[in-house]
Amino acid sequence: IITGFSERDIRNFFLKYYQDEEVGGQMFLRVKGNDFLFTLCFVPAFCYIVCSVFKEEQGECQKEPKTMSDIYSRYLTVLLRHHSRPQPTGKEPVTHTLRNLGSLAYSKLLQHNTLFYQHDLQAHSVQLDTLVNSFLDETCVQEPDGAQSVFSFTHFTIQEFFAALHYILEPEPFPDLMNVDTMTEYTIASGFLDIFQRFLSGLLSERNQTLLSKHMELDKATKSESYCHWLLSGIKEHCENGSSILNLLHCLFEQQNDSMAERINPQNVRVHIGDNILTPVDFTVLKYFLDMKIGDLEELDITATNIDSAALRNLQPYLKQCERLWCGENKLDFEAIKFLCELLRSPDYSLKLLGLGWTDIGNNELKELCDALKDNKTLQELWIEGSNADYDGISG
Repeated sequence: IITGFSERDIRNFFLKYYQDEEVGGQMFLRVKGNDFLFTLCFVPAFCYIVCSVFKEEQGECQKEPKTMSDIYSRYLTVLLRHHSRPQPTGKEPVTHTLRNLGSLAYSKLLQHNTLFYQHDLQAHSVQLDTLVNSFLDETCVQEPDGAQSVFSFTHFTIQEFFAALHYILEPEPFPDLMNVDTMTEYTIASGFLDIFQRFLSGLLSERNQTLLSKHMELDKATKSESYCHWLLSGIKEHCENGSSILNLLHCLFEQQNDSMAERINPQNVRVHIGDNILTPVDFTVLKYFLDMKIGDLEELDITATNIDSAALRNLQPYLKQCERLWCGENKLDFEAIKFLCELLRSPDYSLKLLGLGWTDIGNNELKELCDALKDNKTLQELWIEGSNADYDGISG
């Protein structure tokens, strides 16, 4: 997610949107109380979507949206309510318009394109109107043969959402982006479909299927079952072999179905989310998964995630059974090392391996670690390569 707003900007946006300081302030406090939504509101386009949904649902007894798919699905239903009145003769139904937008989004996702032209709109029967303009931006550019309109979705996540909507609306989407052969044929790199897969998971969840089915026909059972099998088997495999699992955890979070924990059953739980700069949303997703208690956490790899002492303390309740903790390639200060030493000194924790390579720790941090190890009876490996400690730190 690309950030653009500060917290003050978000508050000001709410006040201007509602044109009432009291109501805008209340809505701002509401979204600030939802860590997941508040983090996403740093994106201006998302902030607008949240405001639109909250305004429409004022006075209604609705459950608080918990995921990106929740808020986007509600935004879509808001627009459908306003555009589902009887259409003029010759104008296609609103659901057809959404299907055409989905077809465009899916096609351009396959082509790795976020920009498209008038002929692309025509190829997918997308006609510019008030509804379509809610999702598309138009820019006029000067080409050698004259001015030409260039289009894009208002935010890249809107394109991914409509691509996922296309996938669930089409009985047999072609080509199938969830097929391994398709990913190879279209040279789709690892991570390219992450947001698409998260939206797909949320749209196939029971709550959003129920919401959207009021406005359009959905092939509920078959795709949901197939997707859940893909998701749960993927999580089980990644837990057992310790490969990167962050996107799958996001997909699981989008489902918001705690009963899925019973169907994972890995032989061991090795969680590798390293080599990603973790956001507050990522931590929410990680803790959601760990709270499912699908087994004892044997290994946690948070290498190169930009974690600090506060983030480590936030994870403390989940580290009791952890045997291997990889924290390398993070700039860990004395407070972070002090916290890790608390784990080493405590009989409640059983770390056997602690990876601190390339964390820029110096003499003071190394001395603190050495003191903690005097009381520790479980640690077998300590990785501190690439540190800034010198002879004084080692001899001390």
